[in-house]
Amino acid sequence: IGGAIGQGGQQYLLDQTNELSTNNEISLVILDPGFVWFSDFDGSPHLAIPRAKSTDECSTALDWVKDEIDRRLCTPPSDTEKLSCIIVAIDQIEDIVTPVYDKLRRILLLGGDVGVHVIANIHAGSMDLMPDDMLSAFPARIAFLCATREESIRLIGMPHAVNLYPFCEFFINNVGKIQKFKLRLSRNKNEFET
Repeated sequence: IGGAIGQGGQQYLLDQTNELSTNNEISLVILDPGFVWFSDFDGSPHLAIPRAKSTDECSTALDWVKDEIDRRLCTPPSDTEKLSCIIVAIDQIEDIVTPVYDKLRRILLLGGDVGVHVIANIHAGSMDLMPDDMLSAFPARIAFLCATREESIRLIGMPHAVNLYPFCEFFINNVGKIQKFKLRLSRNKNEFET
């Protein structure tokens, strides 16, 4: 999820994480280097591990996720065992991407096969901190208003991406098939409509 500061990306990430936390089959790992948006999750029974705030804590949390992926890859569940889905929610990914690059890339590339998924927010002005191969590892991308058309194109990864505020584009790449959605931010309330 990306866009210029103040355009709704962080709120959308928080709303999606809140929605996911209502499902008992989902465990959350929250990386919150900004220390702000996810404090309400502290102590939540849906947290697999405590909310990570510093770069060191985020790195340790990603180690835990990486180890869980490796465990799931090495020992598939029995017929009667159902693995919980793990959602790694990252606010301000640009603050941690450099020191945790290898861990995060591995999680993005292998996690989906074993029920581990990443949802992250990045400020469009920080797009230069996100390597192209890392960005391309996200199968779905949401772009809120970006400062430039180039930022929007890079974020979504498609040459025909445009800024349509108060709309945002939502592309899902599903086995090579691109689906496009538009979300509308309601100006009267903090909600999103498809």
